[in-house]
Amino acid sequence: MHRQSTSLPLKILVIDDNRDFAYALSSLINHLGFISSIAYDKKSGMRKIMEHQPDLVLCDIGLPGRGCYEIADKIRSEHSMNNIMLAALTYYVHDRVKRLVDDLGFDFYISKPIQTSILNDMIQEVQVRKLYSEASEPLCCVAAN
Repeated sequence: MHRQSTSLPLKILVIDDNRDFAYALSSLINHLGFISSIAYDKKSGMRKIMEHQPDLVLCDIGLPGRGCYEIADKIRSEHSMNNIMLAALTYYVHDRVKRLVDDLGFDFYISKPIQTSILNDMIQEVQVRKLYSEASEPLCCVAAN
């Protein structure tokens, strides 16, 4: 099991109206060594996004109403939130949902139940992207002769 580097702490927000699932996922994220918080609806999710500026938001696409879609739209339309990555959480695994998630601007798609290895791989990808976006110089270079 990979634990985060202390030089790159990630803040991860879980937004899911299934309280048991949200708590279990948050606990797993904490166990992996990252900082997590939970919201159970669109309103509290948006408040926590604005207050905490997480690096990654894991959002259930089945939130009541169009909650998840409105959250994604808000994050993608606000310049100050461009660095936040979005992952759609769903029980539905088919091409139509994958296309919808992609059209809404999500960076990742993860199916429930969550597999620890897949979650960990996704978080590592977020770490790499964050490191790359914060680098003042290229992360890799071609060696000179």
